Amino acid sequence: MNRQQVPAADSIPSQVIKKYLEIPRFTRSFITISLVMSVLIRMGVVSTDQLYYHPLYLKELQLYRLLTGPFFLGSLGISVVMNLFMILGFCSRLEQAKYTNRTGDLILAVAIAVLCFAAGGAVPLLYTQLMADQVSLFLVFLFSRQCPDVTMSLMGTIRYPGRMAPWVFLGLNFLMGQRIAPGLFAIAVAAAYHYVDEGYPVRFGSNPLEAVRRRLGLRRMATRSAQRRQAWTSRDYGRAPPQQRVQPFPDVPSTRPQRPASGAWAGRGRVVGRSTPDQ
Repeated sequence: MNRQQVPAADSIPSQVIKKYLEIPRFTRSFITISLVMSVLIRMGVVSTDQLYYHPLYLKELQLYRLLTGPFFLGSLGISVVMNLFMILGFCSRLEQAKYTNRTGDLILAVAIAVLCFAAGGAVPLLYTQLMADQVSLFLVFLFSRQCPDVTMSLMGTIRYPGRMAPWVFLGLNFLMGQRIAPGLFAIAVAAAYHYVDEGYPVRFGSNPLEAVRRRLGLRRMATRSAQRRQAWTSRDYGRAPPQQRVQPFPDVPSTRPQRPASGAWAGRGRVVGRSTPDQ
């Protein structure tokens, strides 16, 4: 007797796509752009001189560097991979904890931070070629204020509370050869933004950023984006539609009454096909 085969489990590419789409939208975009830029630099398609930010380039009207600078982590290597994993851990949790369906607010926060870092870059002490590290530290600080008691681990060995995350991140950057001053400046910008967004409304009863958010309409855009993301992640990649899937045990007939393919439910509470009892 021919037996129907049970469909195989999801393929590896389908599982990878599912996991990728489950990453919050902003974190997914940040990691993707940074990784693509690092790979292109590693392959020699573009050079670092074309991507990183420096205040002198603004005099030449190379304004695109304000967009590429926040995602520039350098050529692909161990330090870039470690930074991307830390961004994935901290930024995704921040986005899920505070910015659920508020991606526009997070974009606005990063945009304000980038403008501050670009202005601070005019001071040689505060300038760094890797503005992405400052943006990452900015997001890590916001995470530490949103989830101060969450236990984090460094490479699965050292455990520390969430409130210490920016200082751990700053220490790792120092061990990888980066200067401390730009990182401290990023923490100061994040602390100022956190106060304006959460501390100032509690003390004075109004949030100065709300007017900007309403004016830009970022919240409505984020809501529509969240709906599209939910539609994508709810798809069943690589599997047959429910009506085409076979039973795990095809030899055992189902005793559950089935609803007709079309039309109203004709059983009226009785199993279809069963004769009506004598009145």
